[in-house]
Amino acid sequence: MAGNNDDNDSHDRNGDNDGTSSSSPQTEPVAPTVTPTTTTTVTPPSTVSSSTATTTTTATGNSSNTPTTHKLSRRLYDILEGHSGGKIAICFQGFIVALITVNVLFVMLETEESVLDEYGYFFTPFEVFSVIIFTAEYIARIVVCKFNPKYYGNNNNRTHTTKYIVSRFVLSPMMLIDLVAILPFFLPFLIVDLRFIRIIRLLRIFRLFKLARYSDSMHTLGAVFKSKAGDMSVAFFILFIVLVFASSLMYYAEHKAQPETFSSIPASMWWGVVTLTTIGYGDAYPVTTVGKIIGGGVSILGIAVYAIPTGIMASAFTEELRKKRQQNIRTCPHCGEDIIK
Repeated sequence: MAGNNDDNDSHDRNGDNDGTSSSSPQTEPVAPTVTPTTTTTVTPPSTVSSSTATTTTTATGNSSNTPTTHKLSRRLYDILEGHSGGKIAICFQGFIVALITVNVLFVMLETEESVLDEYGYFFTPFEVFSVIIFTAEYIARIVVCKFNPKYYGNNNNRTHTTKYIVSRFVLSPMMLIDLVAILPFFLPFLIVDLRFIRIIRLLRIFRLFKLARYSDSMHTLGAVFKSKAGDMSVAFFILFIVLVFASSLMYYAEHKAQPETFSSIPASMWWGVVTLTTIGYGDAYPVTTVGKIIGGGVSILGIAVYAIPTGIMASAFTEELRKKRQQNIRTCPHCGEDIIK
């Protein structure tokens, strides 16, 4: 009996296992994952090495030439304009100022025939040396004008071509002065007329105006005239009206008494200029009573009229100096005191 029960139990357990196996769902087959195939092109070693070498050469050439040239040009611009403040710039500025001063002195001394006859052999070599320096400076300024923000701008989106910018720079007032300073040396090679050559050589005196580029005081004077150009025009227009009015009155008052001295209104203007400026050379003066009264009134009026441009220039200089002082002053963020640069 025990044996049969054991058999039955084992049979029942086997039946249960079979039922369980038959009732459980079957697992679906998983589709294999397909990996996309990437085609790789193998570049021959010779091609890789040659392209790499070309790229390296180009990069090396650009990095060694263009930045170096740009740096040297920028350095030259700073020296010419005096922006660097280094020893080279200071020495260059001093050398050019001394050369201009000596040139103007020689131009004046050449008018003395005794000096020219005795030391003329020294004037010509010095003139050649000066023209070489001034010509080199003139060409160098044209080459580096691209660094001048006034003519080229600071941004990279430049709307004008380089030729247009250079032409604007060449036609600027200071560059025209530089050109006039060296032209008298080259024009005699093109013109044979000695009389014209003598007149052209007098233009060398314009080298004196080159000093304006290297003088802060001249820069201040130029800024004053530029800022007060309208006011000065009005003042001189008033002065011209007073001159015409005074000369006309004096002509009608003195023409009969002095027909040679006050022959016309334009001739009487010489007296008007001398009287309004309170100089009084004495070559023309009224002799009639009416003329003397007019002359006294014009003399007093001249002081008042000339005080107008004097006051304008004085106030403009004060304003310009105040602006420069404010540019050189900074305020300390901690104590609020002024810091002078």
